[in-house]
Amino acid sequence: MNELNCRFCGVSLQPTSIGRIVNGYELFSCPKCGSIGVLSEPTPDQVKKIYDELFSVGGYDQHREEFRLIKQGKVPRSPYRHLILKFIEPRLRGRKMLEIGGGIGSFGVYAESRGWDYTDFDVSEAAVNFALDLGLKATCFSSANPPSLPSAEYDL
Repeated sequence: MNELNCRFCGVSLQPTSIGRIVNGYELFSCPKCGSIGVLSEPTPDQVKKIYDELFSVGGYDQHREEFRLIKQGKVPRSPYRHLILKFIEPRLRGRKMLEIGGGIGSFGVYAESRGWDYTDFDVSEAAVNFALDLGLKATCFSSANPPSLPSAEYDL
């Protein structure tokens, strides 16, 4: 394996395989901070294809089930969503939220039920279509060209 720097802790490392290959990419760990990564990054088109497949027919069954429940008018309970917003809301003045990688929009539906103006950006067209079907503002982007996000427009 080639030597590289860890994206999280910056240490020069000799990556250690964790013995898993996901979508054709071997996973390795940083011996210093324990972060997991891949040696060769997928192209933006490959990233889009991987996530579109996961959201459409692949391993994201729980997200598709959550979408089905939301469409039936049921908001699946998530203690983490509640705790995150309960902690953040008193500390912010506004209620404009931006989420990168919002998936099908479950968090967005919950945030909007609490009065947030929610916007999602995702690399998966399939995920964006789920979010749009839930009435959320959602935009697909390429990982090669991330959206320009003026920080002054969002509170979170």
